[in-house]
Amino acid sequence: MRKHRGFSLLEVMIALSIFSFFITVYITSEGYNLSDSALMREEIMLRNLCQEKINQLIINPPELKESLTLTPEQGTFEEYPNYSYEIEYQRFTIPDLSSLTGGGENDSSNDQQQAIRKMIFKQVETHMKELVWQVKITVTNKDSGFPLTVSTWLYNYKAKVNIAL
Repeated sequence: MRKHRGFSLLEVMIALSIFSFFITVYITSEGYNLSDSALMREEIMLRNLCQEKINQLIINPPELKESLTLTPEQGTFEEYPNYSYEIEYQRFTIPDLSSLTGGGENDSSNDQQQAIRKMIFKQVETHMKELVWQVKITVTNKDSGFPLTVSTWLYNYKAKVNIAL
């Protein structure tokens, strides 16, 4: 009886299939890591460019007037020509405050208080529309088409507020 040394063909095939399974899983996970890293790098770049635009608007705000809301401002970054931006301005809007001011109630004992509340809320609404503006900035990579949108509020320092009851 001879002693057989070495591995049989079946053992080699099982070892190769286990090795190929694990190497496939490893290479796939590394590929996902690379694509995630590239996506994260792109997102960080877009976020930095959005933040740069926001800082420019806070330091040097435009004259906030109704004509800004008509069409968005568009352009490209001088340092990064592959990236474009779009800036949209909107007035601050307050929803209908009649439920807060008691507009639906018919209680005659509080008519004077309700009238004062309505007048105060009306002035708050009027002044907030002039004082606070929403700015939405969208930065897009022209090559990949990947956009990032950031929104913030600007304060209109030139607005006149008349507080009189």
